[in-house]
Amino acid sequence: MTGSKRSRQRRDDYTKRIESLLSRYGVEDYRFERRRKHRALVVMHQGRTSTIIFPVSPSDRRGLWNTMASLRRALAFLEGRT
Repeated sequence: MTGSKRSRQRRDDYTKRIESLLSRYGVEDYRFERRRKHRALVVMHQGRTSTIIFPVSPSDRRGLWNTMASLRRALAFLEGRT
């Protein structure tokens, strides 16, 4: 498997897992944005907005886990639990 194909697969994993988590929280209003070296997820929920930045290509095996943890924290904030 080539490096670019592996990166593409991981990026798809990011999107799938992020959308799955958003669905579990009942979030329907969000968008992915491409930035220069990163991607951003802009989430609008219960009248609040939060932006989560994550890498275009994962640099280590914990990249996805770190992104998911950041998203869970942002969703807790958007729901007023923090």
